Amino acid sequence: MIYFNKPDGTKSIPVLPSGNATRNDSASMKKTHILTPDQTVAEVVEKYPETARVWIALETECLGCWLMRFCTLEYVAESYDLDLETLIDELERAIRK
Repeated sequence: MIYFNKPDGTKSIPVLPSGNATRNDSASMKKTHILTPDQTVAEVVEKYPETARVWIALETECLGCWLMRFCTLEYVAESYDLDLETLIDELERAIRK
């Protein structure tokens, strides 16, 4: 199991081998995530092309970038100073529409 650190240094969001992200609070336990922080931009766009509008709206340079095969959602969030949870929520909202 892999843990991502919160800004305050505590560990959270264990990523299970099955690719499902979970948290310890009850609100997020009810929420099922489609995406995980370790997925690459290419994986997301190839599987869910409807997310392209989110990448454009966020004014990232990810679409068409040759590094999109290597950049994870976590890396993109850090690079563009985006909240990781918000990024994943926006992408998942586009997927669910």
